[in-house]
Amino acid sequence: MTGRGRDPSVFVAAGTAVVGAVVAGAQVARTHTVVLVLLGVAVCAGVLGARAVARRRPARATLVTDRHLAGRVAALMRAGGWRQVAVRPAMGRVGADVVGIAADGRGWLLRCHQDATALDAADVYRFTDAARYLRRGDVTVLVTAGAVPAPVREAALSAGVMLMDSARLAWWADVQRRG
Repeated sequence: MTGRGRDPSVFVAAGTAVVGAVVAGAQVARTHTVVLVLLGVAVCAGVLGARAVARRRPARATLVTDRHLAGRVAALMRAGGWRQVAVRPAMGRVGADVVGIAADGRGWLLRCHQDATALDAADVYRFTDAARYLRRGDVTVLVTAGAVPAPVREAALSAGVMLMDSARLAWWADVQRRG
């Protein structure tokens, strides 16, 4: 042993193994060049593909479907004493509708969207038009699992649609748990 308790034979053995691996790799590269190139391309494609999929895939916490969000809203309504609560496919390109009758007898129509960033002002106006035309609710509410973009907030305000984002939904759930 020399120095700080290190055995030089360990370093000699490790160096010999590294040199042997490099020499063996060089021999394989000389005789199987095509195989190594294809293997390198496959590894690069796999790494790049995995990165692209990771960028496209939303975070696990946001993997809530419109239908799942509507189911949670319907459960809150039932727990709060609402009657005739039902989840239905939305009358639009995105979302799911929850209809129910409140204790005061008014019909409510709640459109649930898991991704508020996919909405625009025109979606809000289509929602209010459909609610009026089909007479599905006296009160219209847009429920989202995230923050509502400013243009959608402004359109909802001008159209008389109430907004319920994730923070208000959490508050509602908390009130139901306590009550």
